[in-house]
Amino acid sequence: MESTKKEMDNLLKLKLENLSTSTNHNPLHYQINRVYDINNVPYPISDALIILVIGNSGVWFDTINAAMSILKQKNLIPRKIILTPHGECPDHYFWYTAIQQLSTAYGLPIDNFLVRDAGCDDTTLYNWCYDPMFFSPDARKVEIDKANETNNNLLDKTKLYSSFARNPRIYRSLFTQELLKRNLEEYGLISCGSATEFAEQNYNDTIYCIIEEKYKHKFPLFLDSYCAQAAGSNLNGEMAKCLINIVLESSYDSKTVQLTTAGKRVSLNSNVWQRIFFTEKTTKYIVLRQLPLFLAPFGYVNYLRTLGLDVFDDVINHSYDTEPDGLIRIYKVADEIERLANIGLESLKANVLDFDKRTQYNIDRMGVIYDEKTEELESKIKDFINK
Repeated sequence: MESTKKEMDNLLKLKLENLSTSTNHNPLHYQINRVYDINNVPYPISDALIILVIGNSGVWFDTINAAMSILKQKNLIPRKIILTPHGECPDHYFWYTAIQQLSTAYGLPIDNFLVRDAGCDDTTLYNWCYDPMFFSPDARKVEIDKANETNNNLLDKTKLYSSFARNPRIYRSLFTQELLKRNLEEYGLISCGSATEFAEQNYNDTIYCIIEEKYKHKFPLFLDSYCAQAAGSNLNGEMAKCLINIVLESSYDSKTVQLTTAGKRVSLNSNVWQRIFFTEKTTKYIVLRQLPLFLAPFGYVNYLRTLGLDVFDDVINHSYDTEPDGLIRIYKVADEIERLANIGLESLKANVLDFDKRTQYNIDRMGVIYDEKTEELESKIKDFINK
């Protein structure tokens, strides 16, 4: 076992880049971020070799297979494998297919695989455990420190809403266009397509095709402050001044619709980004002491309620969360922010009861959730390793 550990240590020193050329993705995406050193796994491992492969969006098969191939060449195929997509949340069918292929290719039973990701929905298709990384106080430390630098009480909320989308995915771009069509731009701070790596590529392609001609000159939208362009989705003082955070989450429905000026049928979102999962985008409404609206998968708001988070149901009408049609849900979220705009910022602030107490509760609750879910995670990993 000792010699195997030494070989694993040497393997970890390799810079595993450009391991696949089977797609047109940026070569940096082929880097295996980390092959987890079994000496650093904080669980008893008996005689099992554990590899934790962290891939990147869109090329999980490439990174997993590349790492496994290298290990196989060195006769280091582990008996059990934990797979995680670096905090992301692929569709269950993707994981099921990946495990089937790896099981066949490397002669390992399906039960010897464990998926650890940020998805919030359990499955019986394979061994799975939830990783609460986005609830982590350490991971959110920069955001919390930044929030604490600003006066974050109710009186300091001078804008109705913020709506930030670094990556201008189709559902986000459609929603942003809806804000413009309803003349709601003046009430909030909008950024859509602020990451320079997405702006040129996407707005000259499918994303740009779905924007109506009269609004095309508006896109991409950069927030009119110091956080424009690549930092457009980062936490900042401008965002903290908004009463409502319209959270444009990472996952959404993949419904195919006929929306483009070029006559194309497009999906509202990628097929691998449909599951409910909590990210730093939702965290921001908590640490910035805001009221939330969500452009997210069906049932997301209800999931947050089950976690014990306050979503301010006495002020915000979250009925859009029960709408199963992803396209209709976009318009229903826009209906709600329009309703709130008609009420007016000052009237809304007057109607929010116990603002300081409730927003502090959410901050505290986030830490409790992290502790509870981490305990569950560690228990599942220990059971998996030792069974």
